[in-house]
Amino acid sequence: MKKKKGSFTRFLLPALFGGVLITAGCGDEDAAPTEAGPYDATEPKYVLANVELAFNRGDVNLLSDCLAGEFKFFFDVDDIGQKIDGYTIPASWARDEFLAAADNMFAETRDISLTDHWREIGTPAPGETSFQAADVPLEIVVVVDAGNGYAFDDGTCDYEFAKEPTRIWHLAKWRDRSRECGCLGPATFGRILARYHP
Repeated sequence: MKKKKGSFTRFLLPALFGGVLITAGCGDEDAAPTEAGPYDATEPKYVLANVELAFNRGDVNLLSDCLAGEFKFFFDVDDIGQKIDGYTIPASWARDEFLAAADNMFAETRDISLTDHWREIGTPAPGETSFQAADVPLEIVVVVDAGNGYAFDDGTCDYEFAKEPTRIWHLAKWRDRSRECGCLGPATFGRILARYHP
C-alpha cells in the first residue's frame, strides 16, 4: 500500500516499501536511468538522471561528479533553524557538507529509492552556459533497516546548472522547496538529509 500523497513518515517497512517498489515498476519503463551506467552530462536533465542514479546506487563518487565546484544545497526556508537529532539546520550546505551527508546516508541506510522527475525539464538553447529548472517533483524512500524508513512522494525542488567549457553540465544549486510550496507537512528532502549531517 502506497502512502497517502504528501506524506512523510517513519514507516513500518515491509508493507509500504513493497508497495512503492511495485508502483515504481509499473508504467513508463524509462522512468529511471538504466543500471548499465550513468548518462553523459550533455544536458541538465542528464545531470539529474545521474544524481538519481547516484542516490539509488549509494554512489558518492558519481554524485560528486554531478556537482559543480561551487555547488550549494539550500534547505527549505521553513526548515532553517529547526533541530534534527540536536543538529540545527542551516540555510545551506556547501559541496563538501552535502557530499558528506549523502555519504553518511548511503553508509547508514539499507536502500534508497529516489525519483527525480528529470525527464520533465527543458533543454537549454544553443550557447547557453546556465540553466534553471523550477518546481521539479521529487519522491524518495529511504530504508533505514528491516523495519523502518522515511518516505514522501510529493516534494519539489529547484535546480540551477552550469555548463563547463568541455560541454559538460554540472548541478550548481539545489533548492529544496518541499515545505515552502505546501506539499509536505512535517518534513522535506532536506530534513531527511540533515539526519545524516557531517
